[in-house]
Amino acid sequence: MGKTSLANMLKGLFADHVKLVVKVNCDQDDSFGKVWQKACAEVEVVENKSNFGFMPRMRPESRSLADDLPPDPGPDAIRRILQHVGTTIVIFDEFDRLQDARTPRLFADTIKNLSDNSVDVTIVLVGVADDVDDLIKEHASVDRALVQIQMPRMHATELEEIVNKALGVLGVKIEQKALDLIVVLSQGLPHYTHLLGLHSTRAALSASRKRVTLDDVHKGIESALEQIQQSIRNAYQKATASQRKDTIFRQVLLACALADVDELGYFVSADVREPLSEIMGKRYEIPGFSQHLNRFAESVQDQCSKRPARHAGSGFAFAIRCCSRLSLCEACQKAC
Repeated sequence: MGKTSLANMLKGLFADHVKLVVKVNCDQDDSFGKVWQKACAEVEVVENKSNFGFMPRMRPESRSLADDLPPDPGPDAIRRILQHVGTTIVIFDEFDRLQDARTPRLFADTIKNLSDNSVDVTIVLVGVADDVDDLIKEHASVDRALVQIQMPRMHATELEEIVNKALGVLGVKIEQKALDLIVVLSQGLPHYTHLLGLHSTRAALSASRKRVTLDDVHKGIESALEQIQQSIRNAYQKATASQRKDTIFRQVLLACALADVDELGYFVSADVREPLSEIMGKRYEIPGFSQHLNRFAESVQDQCSKRPARHAGSGFAFAIRCCSRLSLCEACQKAC
């Protein structure tokens, strides 16, 4: 299950237990005020108003809670509105997409304001990050009001279940080798399981078959690569580009995708040694590829490999990003 799927489940799960559950998606052009305008626009306020006359009757009149927001709301304005709503959960999905530098700081101030005034509101920030430092700025003063919930990579059996359940609805079967390849290429991330499973199944159905084979997965990989986001392709090219033909940037990036990782997708330099040696057909030690890892970390920090704040042993810990999976898919495609 991905983070967005979990956020959608939360909305339904708590709907019967709290007065109000609101979920909005953040866009990169959104500001603090705009995302709260989105959230408040989802809330309808119904008030009873009387008609004119000697015997006035009460009539219900509805409006949006967003009508109560000032043009450029701050943390205080948000607190004043929410404290009259009742027990509320507000979910902000894709929070990491926000580009406005002020927004994470204003959210930290808002959370502190709500906590200090005992407002019965829970704010859920959903996004891609290694920890809370990457999502929200200046959070030290609100640590007591924050709970971090990290989503580990899914196990192979869980990824298999995604494919089997989807195919079961269609009445389609899949060969075990084909399923194994989808799981390996997914690297624990359900997005890639859905993507590869979709295109592999389409390949089988296009051939008028209700059984997905290894050949269908190979065709699915080709189709999936054509739909990879251009931003990911740009990051991949930036990570592996070199004027020298004898460089091994692509091979090192592929080794990163094949490296053993922990439950959060981290690996250290030593984990790259074995897969790189196998790819190159000769033994490689850390000094032979450490500059390549540094290049990935520095040049494509957002979308390829990222150097987090902590170290692991004598090497850096890295989070595998989408570029390494692109490298893995391309390598698999060439091997077909």
